[in-house]
Amino acid sequence: MAALLSGERHGRGLGQWVQEHAAELEDRLGWPGPQLPSEATLRRALCELDLGTLEDCLMRIRPATESPKPGRWQGQALDGKALRGARAHDRPIHLLGLVSHQGRVLAQLAVAEHANEITAAPALLAGRTLQGTVTTLDAELTQGSLAVQIRAPGTTNGGQGQSTDPASAEWQHVPVSGLASGAASVAAPGGADGGQGARPAGDPAPGSLRPAGEAAELARSAPGAVPDLPTGKLAEAVDSVVTSLPPEAMSAAELERLWRGHWVIENRVHYVRDVTLGEDGGQAYRGNTPQALAILRNALLNVLRGWGWKRIADALRH
Repeated sequence: MAALLSGERHGRGLGQWVQEHAAELEDRLGWPGPQLPSEATLRRALCELDLGTLEDCLMRIRPATESPKPGRWQGQALDGKALRGARAHDRPIHLLGLVSHQGRVLAQLAVAEHANEITAAPALLAGRTLQGTVTTLDAELTQGSLAVQIRAPGTTNGGQGQSTDPASAEWQHVPVSGLASGAASVAAPGGADGGQGARPAGDPAPGSLRPAGEAAELARSAPGAVPDLPTGKLAEAVDSVVTSLPPEAMSAAELERLWRGHWVIENRVHYVRDVTLGEDGGQAYRGNTPQALAILRNALLNVLRGWGWKRIADALRH
């Protein structure tokens, strides 16, 4: 993680960084061995690390300065990301991540080959405590079975300490065509018609799900929009959502905060890993290396955010 923080992006760079900082590392870490690992050892370790154990250890790191954003509901976004560098070597690796709306990475899971995010999402959320959270999803993940799982009573870590008053809910982006008349009265996700937001085949029938609490639209001027010459009006973009939360469960301001918060996973995690930390440019592909490096980058972002860094590029320069 220290080498990644210093701008190194691949095995050779990591190995050289360790050797050039050997004296300092031995002193800081109280290194017990005769010498620090070589580049070849680091490469083998990254290939063979147990990814679950690595993530369990690193995702528990929580700097003392970190505090949740005030509000009754704590948002968490679910979205996927491809490792393009590994794909250059015919290793199509796709990761599904869960990120708090404050930018903290909570969990990550590799999507199985020949599968998709729809099948990976239930496994990623399984066993997690969802009480008091709103899980935000894009259109692909608006699946009835996933909505049922998110709202299931007693969704707690490891199946222990069952909650009798769950306050979890799903907050889902759906296509405009999916918001037909009556869509707010049937279970999210999907629409009441056969359009793009239609219920996927194999999902529970609408009557077996809890009703959606609210549907909403957000209209705004498109970025860089040019006024229409005859009318002088700006072009508008309209987004639509459906949520299981009823209107009385949150204020309009809180609803809008959760809506905006979904894009934190793209702007503060995926983009930063790709561009600032160079994940897309790295072509490590052997064994568990690409996923291990992604976990290390996630942990690094969590630490830096917890220390108060708002711009990760500034932290790297520092």
